[in-house]
Amino acid sequence: MGQIAITGLGCVFPGADTPDRYWRNLVEGRDSTSPLSAAELGVDPALYYHPEPGTADHICYNRNGHVRDFRLEAEGYRLPAEDLATLDPLFHWTMHAARQALEDSGASPQRCGLIAGNIGMPTHSGKRLMSGFYHRILEPYLRELLDRPDFSFPAYWDASGLSGLNLMTGSHNATIAALALGLSGPTYAI
Repeated sequence: MGQIAITGLGCVFPGADTPDRYWRNLVEGRDSTSPLSAAELGVDPALYYHPEPGTADHICYNRNGHVRDFRLEAEGYRLPAEDLATLDPLFHWTMHAARQALEDSGASPQRCGLIAGNIGMPTHSGKRLMSGFYHRILEPYLRELLDRPDFSFPAYWDASGLSGLNLMTGSHNATIAALALGLSGPTYAI
């Protein structure tokens, strides 16, 4: 690869969906954390919370940095809106930030690539897609461990309408964003 230049900036953070909003939050010292909810954990967070750090099988916090109320405007991308709707918000955030950076740069998509900062961790959609698989693997062991032949997990999380692409979180979101924007340069997630 030859020389590269960072020519545009875009972001999605808790409480900020543009670099200007993010900077304003920093300058104002704004706390952009929010309470954990059942949407993130799949159950009431009170089941896991304990104020004493180190308590087995519990967490000692009840706030996190979550992006809330983000809606991707799916128009103008080179991928069908119905396909984009099946993707996890991680993909939507990456496309949004990449579009901001492209617009900020003023460059042609044919002369741009994408280097995205990425959190490569399980997404909510990935957890929903994999929950049945994990339940089927773990149930026999837990039946034996608990000496309860009748043990079974509650119903699996519903994964209908989700794309299997949601399981590819390591860098695939950058690839999808580059395809959606028609970028022709190298694409990386770091």
